Amino acid sequence: MDVGRQMPGLAKRTTEAGFFIVVGAICSLLVAGGGCRKGNPNFAHVSGQVRLDGKPLSGALVEFEPEGGSPSYGLTDPYGRYTLRFNHEQAGALIGKHTVRITTRRTTTDDNGRLVVLPEKIPPQYNSRSTLKVEVRPGSNRFDFDLASR
Repeated sequence: MDVGRQMPGLAKRTTEAGFFIVVGAICSLLVAGGGCRKGNPNFAHVSGQVRLDGKPLSGALVEFEPEGGSPSYGLTDPYGRYTLRFNHEQAGALIGKHTVRITTRRTTTDDNGRLVVLPEKIPPQYNSRSTLKVEVRPGSNRFDFDLASR
């Protein structure tokens, strides 16, 4: 049975659906792989601890943004410890100089399903106007950050 002759609308929708499935799969691969990159970037293991006013900072997002590259991220545990990941497949951060941003600002929903923005606990010099600079070197790197709320 020739579906195209018997039901021309179905054949067209099937072709369109296949096209969108392929495009969606390609986009998913690009996002998961960090987009298109030239060559094979060099990565190094990065971990450390974040403290605010001498106490471990739990639930903070730590971002290492390299000069001219994609950032790596980590989330602090209850002890303030973090380990960076570049994407789902790649742990660590690109080797080189980075600006570090640390934030506690989050959006969540309340019991009624309304969007709630949790306030930032960390001063701007550690996030939106960060003065934190590090250099990731080959091998294992440990960067601890002792932040002051004032």
